[in-house]
Amino acid sequence: MRTDNLGETLQRANLAHQRGDLDAAEQGYRAVLAALPDQPDAVHFLGLLLHQRGWSDEAPRLLQRSIELDPGNPLYRHNLAGVLKERGQGAAAERHYRDALALKPDYLDAHLQLGLLYAARRD
Repeated sequence: MRTDNLGETLQRANLAHQRGDLDAAEQGYRAVLAALPDQPDAVHFLGLLLHQRGWSDEAPRLLQRSIELDPGNPLYRHNLAGVLKERGQGAAAERHYRDALALKPDYLDAHLQLGLLYAARRD
């Protein structure tokens, strides 16, 4: 695949993901990663997709990798926190929500999810 088409491939994969066409989305993310293994959005969104499919053991590893590739992206930290929260790893989720907020203090959904996490723990 030519690298000048990778942006379009990633965009189509993301749109398929949003539509719920997980097969097409996964195929697109994997095509991008075959050409650019360190493309942070493709790594991240593949991790989310795998979590949606119930392959949660691989998902946090990919989400963490996307943070390593682009440490300034608060969305990556927020989404990893959500996956960890769903897996019952509240302390790790809290840390990642706080990291997302350190990068983007007005991140409303991170504030909300952190509040929900505290409420569930009765903090």
